[in-house]
Amino acid sequence: MRIKKILLNVVTILLFIVSINMFSIKSEAYYELDDNLEYYSIPKGGEFIYNEFIYRVTKPVKSEKKTYARGEVEVIGFNPEWDWGTSYSKKYISCAGFSDLEDEYDFIVVGIADNAFKGDKTIRSFSTGDYNKYIGKSAFEGCTQMKDFYADRHSLTKIESKAFYGCTSLKKFYVYQRVKSIDKNAFKNTKSKMKVVAYNFSSSNASKLKEKMKKSGAKKTIFKFKKTNVKRKDICL
Repeated sequence: MRIKKILLNVVTILLFIVSINMFSIKSEAYYELDDNLEYYSIPKGGEFIYNEFIYRVTKPVKSEKKTYARGEVEVIGFNPEWDWGTSYSKKYISCAGFSDLEDEYDFIVVGIADNAFKGDKTIRSFSTGDYNKYIGKSAFEGCTQMKDFYADRHSLTKIESKAFYGCTSLKKFYVYQRVKSIDKNAFKNTKSKMKVVAYNFSSSNASKLKEKMKKSGAKKTIFKFKKTNVKRKDICL
């Protein structure tokens, strides 16, 4: 009886270890993108790699003819196996990388996920895509080498807490008028003086944005206003 009990305990422990490993493998697996339309089956929360970035599905693609709709994804980080070629490419991140995905597959990039690039020391400049609505919590926290950030088009509406916390080199921030919400500490511990290039802002909206940035930790903001008669200013490099 004693031997059977010992064997039973050993089997139980082994099954427990196997289950942990299976869960670990499953959680680290990425879905494949291919031309056989299998990306239609990627569920909400599913992650996949495309070129230089890793993405997470926030809204699956609807493939039925009567209810077709493009899917939505957020960027969750860099592809660790991507060959940048030169260090220059990784220093200056262009929204063209997101556009490639949007052109090739039925996904649009709607946001930068929480902690996506937290602590990255290689980014010097970053520009979002056409449909980017939000910058997640701590998305760029501690990116001490980033000097410029470009919010392309009119889509960005929300900057969440600590999004740019500790970005001590951030000196230029390009933004359109639709930004409505900036959370606490979003710009805490950034450069002592920041130039904000504001497109299509009225003076009242600019004052509101300036106050929001101040409350979120920006020490001093210098606004420069620009008008554009086109729907987008192409800043993709």
